[in-house]
Amino acid sequence: MVDFQIIPDKTALITIDFQNLFVEGHPIAAPGGMDAMNRTNALAAACRKNGVAVMHIAHQLRPDHSNLGVLADVVPTVETKRLLTGGETTADFHNGLDIQDSDWVVIKPRLGAFTGSDVELILRARGIDTLIMAGVATGVCVDTTARQAALLDFKVIMLSDGTATSDINGCTAEEMQRMTLAVFDSNFGQVASVDQMIEKIRSAAAG
Repeated sequence: MVDFQIIPDKTALITIDFQNLFVEGHPIAAPGGMDAMNRTNALAAACRKNGVAVMHIAHQLRPDHSNLGVLADVVPTVETKRLLTGGETTADFHNGLDIQDSDWVVIKPRLGAFTGSDVELILRARGIDTLIMAGVATGVCVDTTARQAALLDFKVIMLSDGTATSDINGCTAEEMQRMTLAVFDSNFGQVASVDQMIEKIRSAAAG
């Protein structure tokens, strides 16, 4: 298995969809969403202290849904579209997510954050080549974004405990988490825990 080197000023922590809808209080929220977010907050603090950039990304639709695209057919319910609409409380970042002024905040209109956004432009402009991925849901927006990044030749590390998912289509959250991480680790990048990444970042910054 790969073990990517961490160079702080070439590395970014990316959080995906730590929004009210997905973190807690809704039927599709990940049962472990709060725990994953809290662990990610600790990692974000270590990142800022040691020169690693932090980016927070949320999936939000335009109020008139003009950027909905094929999602209109895949997720046809009006209620789901409303919950993802910018300006709705459900689509807001969870207030427990630690967002600092130095962090980058990006809105994405698709499951993969590299589609229809300036995520790649921001990362390339800063010389970032290594990404640490956190968020919800592991097998949906996090995995889609992580795979996009890997195919764009970013070195990607997905957090085993800074990500969370809910039950999906007959598969339990535990099954989804295990399978998503296993496939990613064997084909696209590296899987590591929050504690492992904090240690790697601190060691890298110390030289």
